[in-house]
Amino acid sequence: MKDLYMKYLLIAAGALLVVTILILGIFVPAEKKKMQPPVDQTQSQEQQQSPVGLNTETASESVPVKIPEGTTAAPDTATTQSTEEMTTEAKKEEPERVYSLSSPAIDEYLGATGVVKWLEDHCNDYYLKTEFLIGSYSFDNPENLLHPYGEYGEDGRMNCTGFVSHVMKSCGGDLSILTAQGQWGGYANAVSYWKLANQGAVGCLTFDSVEELLASGEARKGDILYLEPDWSAENTDCHIGFFWGDDSSDNKFWNSDLRGNAITEITMIYPIQKIYLFPLSGK
Repeated sequence: MKDLYMKYLLIAAGALLVVTILILGIFVPAEKKKMQPPVDQTQSQEQQQSPVGLNTETASESVPVKIPEGTTAAPDTATTQSTEEMTTEAKKEEPERVYSLSSPAIDEYLGATGVVKWLEDHCNDYYLKTEFLIGSYSFDNPENLLHPYGEYGEDGRMNCTGFVSHVMKSCGGDLSILTAQGQWGGYANAVSYWKLANQGAVGCLTFDSVEELLASGEARKGDILYLEPDWSAENTDCHIGFFWGDDSSDNKFWNSDLRGNAITEITMIYPIQKIYLFPLSGK
């Protein structure tokens, strides 16, 4: 009888041990899982080993903001800044324009001031989307090529030089200086600007390609770009507009062409042989 009692006691003890092991194996890990954030199985091993649950990209790009003692830290989104954003902001901070060419700047020569501010203040619903006026007959009265929507509504029409010259005129520029170049179309013909450059009357820099211009670091928002074609080609023409990049390498060109007045990349319908950059004085 005593042996039978011991046998049942051992069986009960063994069963209790098994139940205890099962309880520890099921419930304790489950509690631990509740305390630990789930790991994304798609992350790389390198990302999973990053500190405090951040992947390596986030950890390397975030710059912590020091919180003064006694204050409560705000969420990460408010106290950190992406270094990529900081780099972009720094990139757009061009050095202050120091005009160093021996000949006067085009805006100074014409007597225009505040060109960039004028353009920024009269961008939307003034110049942009103004229809392009095509046809050499319009050179008989170049004033017809200086009609932005902002002044003329549905009768707004401009060619490429009409846009540039309207801006210069609006900023106090004397367009008779361009007319004096004797070019057909006067201040509405881009060649009048080209003549000033080739006479040495105004300062300019030349480049053989768009890539060379953007890599030079010389261009500033508002500078005038004259695009010269291969004049030996048949039925070709030049083009003019404003460099409108946020930094010197930003390929943006505010111009009037067959698409109307728009901000595009630096381009024209004919192959570009040379680019003339007319830097503004910065005034």
